[in-house]
Amino acid sequence: MDAIIVNRVSDRKQKEGYSLDAQHRHGAEYAKKKDFNVLRDFSFQETASKQAQRKKFNEVLTYIENYPDDKTLALVVEKSDRLGRNHRDKEIIQELYQEGKIEVHLYKEGRVFNRKSNATDIFIDDIMTSVGKYAALNIAREAIKGMKEKAEQGWFPMRAPLGYLNSKDPSGRKFSIIVPDPNSRHIVLRIFELRAEGFSYEAIRLKILESPSLSPQLRGRFKQKSSIEQILKRSFYGGRFFWREDWYEGKHELIVPPDLIKRVQKTFKEQGTRTNQKMGLFTNWIKCECGCSVTYDPKFKTIKTTGEKRQYDYYRCSNGKQSHLKLVYAVEDKMLDQFGDAVSMMTITNNLADDVSNALNEVHRRVGVARQRDIDSYKAGLKAIENAEDRIYDDHLAGLFDVVGYKRQIERVRAERERFTNLMAAAQREIDGAYLVTAKKVLELAK
Repeated sequence: MDAIIVNRVSDRKQKEGYSLDAQHRHGAEYAKKKDFNVLRDFSFQETASKQAQRKKFNEVLTYIENYPDDKTLALVVEKSDRLGRNHRDKEIIQELYQEGKIEVHLYKEGRVFNRKSNATDIFIDDIMTSVGKYAALNIAREAIKGMKEKAEQGWFPMRAPLGYLNSKDPSGRKFSIIVPDPNSRHIVLRIFELRAEGFSYEAIRLKILESPSLSPQLRGRFKQKSSIEQILKRSFYGGRFFWREDWYEGKHELIVPPDLIKRVQKTFKEQGTRTNQKMGLFTNWIKCECGCSVTYDPKFKTIKTTGEKRQYDYYRCSNGKQSHLKLVYAVEDKMLDQFGDAVSMMTITNNLADDVSNALNEVHRRVGVARQRDIDSYKAGLKAIENAEDRIYDDHLAGLFDVVGYKRQIERVRAERERFTNLMAAAQREIDGAYLVTAKKVLELAK
């Protein structure tokens, strides 16, 4: 007789354990003992109490329906509740074996159901299905009850968000608690710091992806800028959480200072800062005669003799009204010359000049601290890359890599090293603060 084996577990933990493997082994042994010709082995994780969620079970039914009508197919399964815990599924199975399409073998219970099964056996099986359905409903109710108790005690009853881990409570309670994750808490803190500095969601995402300590698993969580917004707006990081239509005060340790959270919340009420926008000295200051804004449009040119890249600062009309057939570019230096006479007439008090200078210095200091933190991170990345290059060389000498494989690995590592070197150089240039030098010169002119 031809046969199929069905192995099912209810949740991921069972799937990762030995339950599916054990069902597969015992089912195969039973089929061999019965001299069945096993056509297919169905192994899957799926709830048995909700018919609407039973896609894999429906695949089994489709396979049975496509089996020739003139033959009976043996369905080998561990026990009754592996097939279903709702009456709708069981009625389908009963119709199939009463029509002679299948013969159900519950090898652990030692029972067989086919078209010859009497009413008493079917009635007992129905009772067992009701018992299984009751057990499933009761387990769900008890689980929700336990989760609600956990929430009322101040512990988030679901999977911990980024920056935290679910950990067993050392005091001996049955449920787990939420503790900071040493491997990702700094990432969450950095996201909040960058937002407080005025970075957009996309700019923050790109900054986080530059971190050399970011694991591939965490890197996958930042594919969209919306992931940054969700983290920043999640109340959990402020000490509260929402679960099943109620708010709860959390007992978890805060990894983001409350004052930093307040600063970030203020940014949601303001228009996002376009940190990636190209900024010139006259950006957002000048209008064209047509009424459109004059936009900063720098050009870059490489000097052939030296290979140096040089920037030329140009401005042009944004031409939003399509008034100009041809755009005219103006050089920033020549525009500055036109403002020379007006600037020479400007004056401010010494106290105001000192206040402005101090404010500029403070901005420069904060930017320097942030960029220095990036540089330290890049240095750590370069050190890790050097170690990786040494290991690849050792593996090559040990014969683990052929020449082609060795070259491919070395090229990948060296490309990564070049990327970190460029990032570190860029961060250092930002610390140097050419913009601050320009601001001080303008201030001196105003004096």
